[in-house]
Amino acid sequence: MYYTTHLLAGAAVGHLTGNPIMAGVLGLVSHACLDAVPHHDYHNLKPGLVDCTLGTALWFGVLLPVGLPAAVGAIAGAIPDLEVVLKQVFRNWPQIFPSHSGLSPHRRLKLPWGILVQAFTSVISLALILL
Repeated sequence: MYYTTHLLAGAAVGHLTGNPIMAGVLGLVSHACLDAVPHHDYHNLKPGLVDCTLGTALWFGVLLPVGLPAAVGAIAGAIPDLEVVLKQVFRNWPQIFPSHSGLSPHRRLKLPWGILVQAFTSVISLALILL
């Protein structure tokens, strides 16, 4: 899944728990669960930069003002993908997270379905945060 999708889903579970510790744990769990859902992944820099810009804007504009559990859940939900970025920069960087290492399934969907799955997940997550 995209950074923004993981960020919003993690924030939603964090917000719903109301507890920063549970938010961190469930944010990581949300990352694994979402990676198990077939989706589209980008494989070059331009879409990644757009995604990171959007996610960061949402972080500062929406998630931080909501409160600490949402912020912690967002970080925990998105942080596993840092190893994917590091792998792009440092080719020998190990992939440890189960959906990145191949330990758990990580199926892909072609466009447009893979993006629609993520858009739906993001909208539902944002609604859970704001409503």
